[in-house]
Amino acid sequence: MTPVDEWFIKHILPLEPALMQFLRKNLRKSDDHDDIRQDVYLRIYKHACRFGPPENTGTILFVTARNLLIDRARRFRLVPIEHMENIDQFPESGINELSPERIISAREQINALQIAMNAMPARPREAIKLQRIEGKSRIEIARDLGITQSTVDKHLKYGSSLIAKIKM
Repeated sequence: MTPVDEWFIKHILPLEPALMQFLRKNLRKSDDHDDIRQDVYLRIYKHACRFGPPENTGTILFVTARNLLIDRARRFRLVPIEHMENIDQFPESGINELSPERIISAREQINALQIAMNAMPARPREAIKLQRIEGKSRIEIARDLGITQSTVDKHLKYGSSLIAKIKM
C-alpha cells in the first residue's frame, strides 16, 4: 500500500457520509450520487498521486464535489447544435416526440438559428458560440476574445436579442 493509499483511507473515506449528504442536498437525481462520489474520489486521488496529499482534506473534498456539480450542470444545460444534425438516426418506433412534424419543425428552427447566427456581427456571434455551444463562462469568453466581461455581456445580450427575434 502506497502512502497516498494510506492517506486516502485515513483522511478521505471517513468523510464519505458528509460527502454523500452534500451530494443528496445538491443533486436531485439520486442515481448519480455514486457516480459523482467516484469522480470526486478519482480526482482527489490522482491529484494526491501527482502532487502529494493536500493538508486541508475536507476543503479539497467538498470543493472538488462542488466543481464537479457545476461542470455537470453546465453540460446538461447546454445542448450543442451539432446534436440536432443527425436527427434522422433516432428510431421513430414508439417515440411520439419524433413525429415527422417535429423533425421538420426542428430542422426549420436550426435553419432559422443558422441564418440568425450568420447575419449577426462577428463579436456577438463568437460570444454566443463560445457560451451556448462550447459552454464557456463569461470570464473565459472575455479572456479568449481579449475583451472585458462587460463587453462580453453586451455582445451576449445583443446576440441573444437577435436570436429571440427568430420566428420559431
